[in-house]
Amino acid sequence: MDGYDSHPFAGHHVRNAATAASLVFLTAEELAGVMRFPDGPDSKFRRWVRQTGIEPVPGRPHLFDAHLVRERLNALQGIVPSEPTSSKPIENNLTELRRMRRATKT
Repeated sequence: MDGYDSHPFAGHHVRNAATAASLVFLTAEELAGVMRFPDGPDSKFRRWVRQTGIEPVPGRPHLFDAHLVRERLNALQGIVPSEPTSSKPIENNLTELRRMRRATKT
């Protein structure tokens, strides 16, 4: 093995490597451990998953998308995601300047 064969996307054509690299999955056992279920993914864990509305990856009952788990936990706790802020100040953002000019014309 040269290391490439062990890569999760080995042998598969990936159109956008950055998107593929941003995918993070948790096994049921890992998620149970993180959520402090001492007996792993047992009936208590599965009941908690159902009650919280956390869904496994379709077709993969023991695999969870870490991003979706985080979103669901945030929603349950009432944590609202903040609005993304523009990295450019409005003075340097030509699109925003044009929108402001057009808004004042009407």
